[in-house]
Amino acid sequence: MKNADVIIIIGGISAQMEGEGGDKADIELPKVQQRLVRAMHATGRPVVFVNCSGSAIAFGCVEGQYDALLQAWYAGQGGAKALKGFRKLSLKPGETKKAVITLDNEAFEYYDENIDELAVRPGRYRILYGTSSRDKDLQSVDFVVR
Repeated sequence: MKNADVIIIIGGISAQMEGEGGDKADIELPKVQQRLVRAMHATGRPVVFVNCSGSAIAFGCVEGQYDALLQAWYAGQGGAKALKGFRKLSLKPGETKKAVITLDNEAFEYYDENIDELAVRPGRYRILYGTSSRDKDLQSVDFVVR
């Protein structure tokens, strides 16, 4: 954490914690995440909290413990910008390595309401890759799945 410019925490609650007939007991951020936010704030680095939820979450318990708060709603069944594979490499300064990531059929499955299950969706795809998620750092490869 010493060398981090900023700490980004992706948190909130999942659909398993809320939903039709399954409401959560209170609206507070889960306690384990409260502890995480406080611990990250204690590092002295800026903290950005990205809240993923489908309903209200209270942040009073960690007020002042983050520098930015972003609301990221559930993407839903029509959600797009999914991570289908990654490879973490440890590099020494100046070292380069090649990362090989294999995407199988499951990487191209989406919910198909006509059959009420996941199925490979034929069409044009674009894979983005790069040294970060900033547009200027990304390259792409386009291809067709039949």
